Amino acid sequence: MLRIVALRCTAILLLLLAAPALAQEAEEDRAGLLNVFIDCDTFLCDFDYFRTEMPFVNYVRDRQDADVHVLLTSESTGGGGRRFTIAFIGQGPFEQLEETLTHTSEATATNDEIRAGITQVFRAGLLRYISRTPLLSRFEFRYEAPADEGAQTVAAEDPWNFWVFNTRVNAFANGEDRYQVMNLSGSASAGRVTEASKFRFSLSGSRRTQTFELSDGTETVDIQGTYGADGLAVASLGPHWSAGARVFGTRSTRLNYDLQFIAAPAIEYNLFPYSESTRKLLTLQYSLGVTHFNYADTTIFNRMEETRFGHRMESVVSVKQPWGNVGVSLDGTQYFFDLSKFNLGLGGSVQFRLFRGFTVNGRGNVSFVRDQLYLPKGDASDEDVLLRRRQLETNWRYFFSFGIGYQFGSKFNNVVNPRFGGGSGNSVIFF
Repeated sequence: MLRIVALRCTAILLLLLAAPALAQEAEEDRAGLLNVFIDCDTFLCDFDYFRTEMPFVNYVRDRQDADVHVLLTSESTGGGGRRFTIAFIGQGPFEQLEETLTHTSEATATNDEIRAGITQVFRAGLLRYISRTPLLSRFEFRYEAPADEGAQTVAAEDPWNFWVFNTRVNAFANGEDRYQVMNLSGSASAGRVTEASKFRFSLSGSRRTQTFELSDGTETVDIQGTYGADGLAVASLGPHWSAGARVFGTRSTRLNYDLQFIAAPAIEYNLFPYSESTRKLLTLQYSLGVTHFNYADTTIFNRMEETRFGHRMESVVSVKQPWGNVGVSLDGTQYFFDLSKFNLGLGGSVQFRLFRGFTVNGRGNVSFVRDQLYLPKGDASDEDVLLRRRQLETNWRYFFSFGIGYQFGSKFNNVVNPRFGGGSGNSVIFF
């Protein structure tokens, strides 16, 4: 037994001694490859998959070390899928060389199909840069002809005329001896999106039931529900303008609504063409509308129902560039019958690199609330406050988060080693 242990220890020691030499040899083997930095913040970017499927480039951790900065952004499509815009930005010897390609996934595509499609576009975009290096001689090109090359291209018929329908039901349960919670939610939607117009209709509902056993053995049950319907119609008026209308209805136990119904036409202007929305967006939207309320309980203004006219303005700025992402929104609503009844909100998010390896990210919002027409009359009980069963009077709301990160070490990021990774990235430890 001691001999076996000694042999194993010797083998491990030899491997440790040989590791630096092996690493140096591996680095030399990869010398001359294109240095690529992939900039993608969506969960659909599988970096291990990219490294496995495209081993012919060096993956670096910082954009300053890259020959090519690959910036990936995405938007949802009218069919329920996503359109990925992949910008290839040359640096150093490729500084003037840029390319932008797209990949559109279907709504029914699996994550594996999506990452395979993105990878195929990556290969095509990187080839333009590889063709300017000696590495091109190591590539072979293959063309797969269609079954009938003589067949003429015919526009595909769409029996649904661009309409897409979605349904979803979710259930969640969690519990202990003295506490149980059950969430049920569902939704249904229909939408049609073309370059000229957009239509979207949706229904949704959720119900949460919580049961608490108190110290004296009694039970407290809290039930909250929210149900809503939403409709939107938008017409394109050119590369910068659009007009539309929205109708919205909801019922909420927490907000004292038996029914809230809103109808509002609107117009929107985008400083940049809408075609550039994946990289930059600056919109200003204005709407006039009417809101009707039916309340579950009498409000602090002694009303069970009312109808109010008002207006709303919203501005959104979104920028996604190689140095990072910035998004800011400012919106305000106001009732005409009493101009002191308004709501003003400011929100935003930021993520950027200050210098090599050092990143800053933050997000948050703050609202000034002066339009709580729906507050029920009477004081809230301690249970109402603790369980948040009803909305309380407030003059403001806020949320903030902030973080910094610093990464240093080897600039290369080529190795994939899934050992002890649990497959999905989650770990469960039993004692």
